[in-house]
Amino acid sequence: MPAYFTSLARESFRIEPHHFIADGNRVVVPSQMTADGQSADEVDVATFGFEGRVTKLQVAGDTALRERL
Repeated sequence: MPAYFTSLARESFRIEPHHFIADGNRVVVPSQMTADGQSADEVDVATFGFEGRVTKLQVAGDTALRERL
């Protein structure tokens, strides 16, 4: 996983959130990720714990795009 984030730092990388959907201690964020001129939809789910800190982050998206980066 560190190699993935390192590769993103070298490329043009952007995440554009479309909505923020809150339900209790979870926030769902459908978004579009663009990296190195390629775009894909993804959904992030953040779970918040005590004092508003993120305790869990789940990302569902185009794994094939991530493998190419």
